[in-house]
Amino acid sequence: MFRPLLLTIPLLLIHAALAPRATASIDAACDQRPSPIEWRPCPDTAFSPDTPKESWRHIGSELVTLLGSPKHRGIDTIVNPGQDQLLIGKFVYGLFDQDLEDEKVEVWIEVRCRDWRLFGTTQTTRDGLFDTVGGIEDDGGRVFFTIPTEKRLPPGSYRVKMLVKGDHSEANLWLHVWERGTRVVVSDIDGTITTSENDGLWTVFAPNSPTPRVGAAATFRAYAAKGYRLLFVTARPEFATEGTRQWFADNGFPTDGVAFHLSPSDSGELGAGAQAYKTAYLQALTQAHGLDIAWAYGNKASDLAAYLAAGVRPEGIRLVVGEYTGDLEGATMIESYIPESERAACLPPLLAPSSRENASQP
Repeated sequence: MFRPLLLTIPLLLIHAALAPRATASIDAACDQRPSPIEWRPCPDTAFSPDTPKESWRHIGSELVTLLGSPKHRGIDTIVNPGQDQLLIGKFVYGLFDQDLEDEKVEVWIEVRCRDWRLFGTTQTTRDGLFDTVGGIEDDGGRVFFTIPTEKRLPPGSYRVKMLVKGDHSEANLWLHVWERGTRVVVSDIDGTITTSENDGLWTVFAPNSPTPRVGAAATFRAYAAKGYRLLFVTARPEFATEGTRQWFADNGFPTDGVAFHLSPSDSGELGAGAQAYKTAYLQALTQAHGLDIAWAYGNKASDLAAYLAAGVRPEGIRLVVGEYTGDLEGATMIESYIPESERAACLPPLLAPSSRENASQP
């Protein structure tokens, strides 16, 4: 009658002895080390130009400024070392984006923390002065500034300010000089990071209106801590650039050293147009610039198609549940970012930006 009890005691002892080993195995599977190449923003990026304002070159320009506040924006640029470093800005005023044409603009770059340097001076364009570059049409009020060869910047990410001399208003952007093989995490925004596919439209009128998905910000912070470079690609129109960037900052997402790319179309892109735009842009990054898109997030068929066409490995693609109901083609459907944030936080840290220089890759 005592035999079952006598058998149970040794079994309990065996289970107790094995339990710590199981826990240790789980802990060992999670690499909590940060990456030595994690992007760390400057603690202070205060910019104070040491050149005074100047008179407008044209009387009409002052009238343009009376139409409303400046709505300038820049286009984040990604290049490889040794390639032309072309910086593009757009200068407009008022609700209806009235162009500021043929006016003087200075180009400043933060080459190191709190070390702002003047790289050159140029003028805003009139319509059609330049050919279309990288899908960006010269529709007037543009700046196309190529950094002189002798001043090209080495690998890194650099904050850029284009300063209008007439009133010292600014267009802001980032220049990313990323080596071939740099490991990147790419994500769509509307319906993927936000809770609604229609958030891009509402952002135009109320930039703070979208709601982020729970755990999304933590996921991308985790990737950044592991040394991955972040790129957010959206079909929103270019004029939503500043509102989009500010929303990310307000909601706890990494923004310093991060690349954003919005559609050059005045109305954004939908359906087949969105797929074509994203495919062309991402293919240029993977084929012409040799970037390695390690992980990619989306929520629609256009996202999946663009990622696959750009050469993203299916096992690295995540589709947020809700919009897509077709064949996953090897991608993974996710219902929440919380498991994603935990998984990203346990990835081995990258030891160098380039995938060729990392001993182990997830």
